[in-house]
Amino acid sequence: MAETSSPTVCVLLATHDSSAWLEGQLQSVFDQEAVTVSLVVSDDCSRDATPAVLKSWSLGKRMKVLPPAVEPFGNAHRNFMRLIVDAPIDDAEYVALCDHDDVWLKDKLARAITCLKETGAAGYSSNVTAFWSDGRERLIDKAQPQRKWDHLFSSPGPGCTFVLPSQVFLQLRSWLAAQIDSVRNFSVHDWLIYAYVRERGLSWHIDALPGMRYRQHAYNEIGANVGWQAARRRVQYVRSGAYRRDVLMLAGMVGHDGRVVHALRQLGLLDRFWLIVNVHRFRRHWRDQLALAALFALMPARR
Repeated sequence: MAETSSPTVCVLLATHDSSAWLEGQLQSVFDQEAVTVSLVVSDDCSRDATPAVLKSWSLGKRMKVLPPAVEPFGNAHRNFMRLIVDAPIDDAEYVALCDHDDVWLKDKLARAITCLKETGAAGYSSNVTAFWSDGRERLIDKAQPQRKWDHLFSSPGPGCTFVLPSQVFLQLRSWLAAQIDSVRNFSVHDWLIYAYVRERGLSWHIDALPGMRYRQHAYNEIGANVGWQAARRRVQYVRSGAYRRDVLMLAGMVGHDGRVVHALRQLGLLDRFWLIVNVHRFRRHWRDQLALAALFALMPARR
């Protein structure tokens, strides 16, 4: 019997001042088992040794570094928007997103592809194991049952766990390219991608098994969102009105204009009541549902 070829995966890596962790991440990507990996990198004007590391690793490997940006992107979201729109994926069967500072388990991509095939889902994400330099570790569990409108309110986990079949990725690329100016002004690429897939009636699989170690450090743009400081930032995000604005902006971009959007726009007494009663449709975890219900009562009506 002829041996079947390994699935091909194009990994899109966004870097910025990444030299402290980059080589370990690159090694874990090229160590992936039972898949054939190629890598496309977009560097956001790094001032450290990142460009030199990328140049060294690109020699003799299936790895391409996109030309330097004219101006800094300023955040990971814009860097990933550039990758999704511009990266050549050639004939890859799957596309995966990658941060610059994590460590992938060797079966991360193979397991993602198996889950996508078995479930027929259009997108994949997974739980992760967050780890700190002092030895602490914590499971970041996002694998609760999905809700009707949870895609309008949060991501299904870190974008660095995302894997998409190439046909879904190419549809996403065309959609983003057609409205690139507006999507650049959003802030969270993983949330946007998840909302795009779900709003089109496609399914998404959230894997309970962690596929990577999710490094936590002082320069994380978002990070694991654990502890009192993270909780206080989330409350400030909602109380300031920024969360409401982001949900409404996201809904507009993906074309959702239902009762949720109307209630959030008006935010009168009856609207708040409806949002609180239906909060179980907005978040997957019961703790997040309770927190969001309380925040709906405090959310400012201004936009």
